[in-house]
Amino acid sequence: MSKLSEIFAKQAELVDGLRPIYLKNGFNLHAKPFPWPLDDRHYQEEFRLLAWRFTEELQEARAEMIILRESKETLREEIADAFHFLVELGLAIGMAPDSGLPPLETIESLPTAHWKPHLPFWFCVSSMAALMVSFRQRPWRTDNRLTWTARVHQAFNYLLIDFYRLCKGLGISSDELFSAYMAKNAVNHQRKEDALR
Repeated sequence: MSKLSEIFAKQAELVDGLRPIYLKNGFNLHAKPFPWPLDDRHYQEEFRLLAWRFTEELQEARAEMIILRESKETLREEIADAFHFLVELGLAIGMAPDSGLPPLETIESLPTAHWKPHLPFWFCVSSMAALMVSFRQRPWRTDNRLTWTARVHQAFNYLLIDFYRLCKGLGISSDELFSAYMAKNAVNHQRKEDALR
């Protein structure tokens, strides 16, 4: 099993275990099994909320890079948090590692970027916005606009590549990202178990 496949499987298992908590807290749509129906305007809004969680984690990682530059471990933890939400977004739209997603090891094959420190973060946010534009329903519209599913999937691929570029720019290898994700996943599983007691 590839590293990315293992991560997707772990995230699916975590989300499945969180469903009782979502239901208890009244987040009924979020508790529905993946993938979500992409043409449904309510699920598109739920997806946007989940996308915002990814963006919040990127900001925390950016702040970590600026304020606590000496703490690479904490920076990796914040990037792993963002990656959790990114993988969950992929699951929500029906993506899987065997559907043509670039493997985690792509990080090592990317050219070394000569960007200013903030640009990789901006590229991730911009790619996320492009993914959002692929959804065509809005709460205020009364017509039914079908989703361009192929464009959604393509936009997710671009977002994943930009996230890998961010990791490369921050000096986080595929092994480090994998280890940080797995460590945070274990913490999240423990938090879930504590909440269900």
